[in-house]
Amino acid sequence: MGSNLWYYAFPVVFIIIALLGYKKPRTGLILMLILLFFSMFRGDHVGNDTNNYMDLGRIQYRGGHLDISIVGFIANIGTNIEFVDILINRLVYTLSLPPRLIIYIYSFITFLFMNVGMKRYYTNRSICLILYVLLCLYFFSLSAARQMAAVSVLFYAMSFLITRSKRDSIRFLIWNIVAACIHASSLFFLPLFFLKYLRFPSRRLSIIVMITFMLIFVVLSVNILPIVQNYLKIDYFLSTIYEYENGFGRSAMGKIFDLLKYSFLLFVFIQRSNVEQSRVFDTTILPKKRITNNRFVDIWDTLFLVSFCFAVICSPMPGLISRTSYFLLAYICAYVGKYYNFKKKANIILFLFWSIIMCYDIGGFGASALTSGYYMNFNF
Repeated sequence: MGSNLWYYAFPVVFIIIALLGYKKPRTGLILMLILLFFSMFRGDHVGNDTNNYMDLGRIQYRGGHLDISIVGFIANIGTNIEFVDILINRLVYTLSLPPRLIIYIYSFITFLFMNVGMKRYYTNRSICLILYVLLCLYFFSLSAARQMAAVSVLFYAMSFLITRSKRDSIRFLIWNIVAACIHASSLFFLPLFFLKYLRFPSRRLSIIVMITFMLIFVVLSVNILPIVQNYLKIDYFLSTIYEYENGFGRSAMGKIFDLLKYSFLLFVFIQRSNVEQSRVFDTTILPKKRITNNRFVDIWDTLFLVSFCFAVICSPMPGLISRTSYFLLAYICAYVGKYYNFKKKANIILFLFWSIIMCYDIGGFGASALTSGYYMNFNF
């Protein structure tokens, strides 16, 4: 498609299908297969990275000349530790396989780990995937397939933080490293391991913190990168970030869309806090503790708080930084799918209204993206 019609039409049709059968597990599987199909058969020039993945020069460099090296990782900020990407490119290069195989593999990895992750979270697949589309994770995956494959692996890894098993703590670390072998930026999320041992002191305070972050980073669009630059004196690193700026800056209307987006996610958090019963127990390795209305002791909420604040902080930043928020937005998709109350008609109406707004925002993104060559076409 050579227009932004895809960006408007696809989310609408997807949401209709999902909501009509969201109570049936089979619907979630069908939706996931739909996303996988369009992901695998995207056009060669969709986004900035699709054509780059299939570039013979890159395949020759990554698969024929780049060695796996820890020293190389330190020297080149992650390039040589991405074992999985190196091995995939080496396979294609050595056996002279079609470059399109790289897209197939990363698409399969993305939705394989999304599927097993959603199972571990016991979330509603259909609702989770609606959020995956409306928060633009899916559309971004049609460009940066490798990073989104790493996002899905980390999404699966984070599911090991919500159990009481100490072995699962090790599993989280292992799968986080696996994600880093696909995209090195996953290593930045290793500190999530310590959330298993920490709790935010109060639900009410957590809500105040999230509202404050929204006002500072969404409404006022405060960008902390210059502050970091002045404090740490890392001019080269930041200049590299700005060099890769994708140019899709948020207008005043875009900030309103962001505010509505995060306000709804905050509402889901507040709603869950209000309906929690005292009989529910914390599921982490901390000593068993009853969840009360004024105590913040649940790892689900802790992960939501961190994910929410990180995404909000990243919202005004350049594209290379802001897209790292997708690593944690994937968890928020599962949180909404698990805890949003669809039994109330008012909540259903609110969800539909919010979905319409997000669809319009995605369509606007499509219109802006098309001016930069982000065409949505397919090779069926």
